[in-house]
Amino acid sequence: MLLLRTLVVAGAMSAAAPGHAQQAPVDRGMALMSARVTAAGALIDGAGAVSAQSIGTGRYLVEFGRNIEGCTIIPTSQNNTGMTFTSLATGSKADVVILYVPSGEYYSAAFQMIVYCYK
Repeated sequence: MLLLRTLVVAGAMSAAAPGHAQQAPVDRGMALMSARVTAAGALIDGAGAVSAQSIGTGRYLVEFGRNIEGCTIIPTSQNNTGMTFTSLATGSKADVVILYVPSGEYYSAAFQMIVYCYK
C-alpha cells in the first residue's frame, strides 16, 4: 500500500501498480447492443442488430450495424439448460455456437445476446 501511495503522490499512475488491474479509459463511452434469435435463425428484435441466420445445427451468424471485433459478446438461453455458448466476432458479425453439454453435439435453440463495446 505504501508503494501505491507513493505512485499517486508522484503522479505516476499511468501504469498499473503490481497486483492491480489497470482501469479502462473512462472518456470513450460505451455502446450496448442486443439481439433475440429464434432456433431457426430469424432475428426477433434487438438494439443495433441488423440480421441473423442459421448456418447449420447450433451455429448462427448475427450481424450488427457496426464493427464488433474486440467487444464483449454474451449469448445465453432463457429457457434451456445443459447448453454452453461461445461466440467470435469478425467485423460486424458474431458467430454463435451452441453445444448441448451432456452429448457434446451442436444444438439449435432460441437465444438472446448482449454486446458491449467501447465507442
